[in-house]
Amino acid sequence: PQTHPAFAGTCRACTNSRRRQRVRLVAKKPRRLTGSSAVASPLRTGDLKSVKKLLRDGATPHWGWVCETMREGHLALAEFLLECGVERNIFAMAAIGDVSGLKRRLRRMADEARLTASVEPASDGVTPLHVGCASDWRSQGAQRMADQVQVAATLLDRGADPHAVARYRGISNATPLFCACWSSGNPPLVHGLLRSEEHTSELQSHHD
Repeated sequence: PQTHPAFAGTCRACTNSRRRQRVRLVAKKPRRLTGSSAVASPLRTGDLKSVKKLLRDGATPHWGWVCETMREGHLALAEFLLECGVERNIFAMAAIGDVSGLKRRLRRMADEARLTASVEPASDGVTPLHVGCASDWRSQGAQRMADQVQVAATLLDRGADPHAVARYRGISNATPLFCACWSSGNPPLVHGLLRSEEHTSELQSHHD
């Protein structure tokens, strides 16, 4: 039916009523969880309570969460995530400093030392050596820092590239050495990577 030109097609009260109804419907929808926004803060701060709530709300944990929380040294949260069923792959093992597990795995699958992956936040081409060197073990004592050095040595012995570049947390051309300098706080690890880079460069120059 046509409406008189002096009147609106729908009265203002009806329009406002429908608008309020739409707002109520949107408010009832569950908030969608995203890897970079909802999870980032509790992983960085090691907030186990908030991570548990995210899991109850339907978030699916990912091995990248282990790497991200270990970058700030939150071992308890990393172990909780692994207990929840997060894949204990080569990246997660490098991040938590599982030296014996890493050695066993690489004896069977040495090529995994050269794997690359994309992971949140904003990281592409990341290797196990990147994430292993990014973990911060300072709060866990000298032995765990020594384990981190051993993780890097194990990966390098199995063919990991100390010169591998990745986009790491939005930063282009990041190497494992960059990750170690940025967040590990582990001088022996940095020195070991420097020696490895020099040795690799020497071998390449002799080959050329």
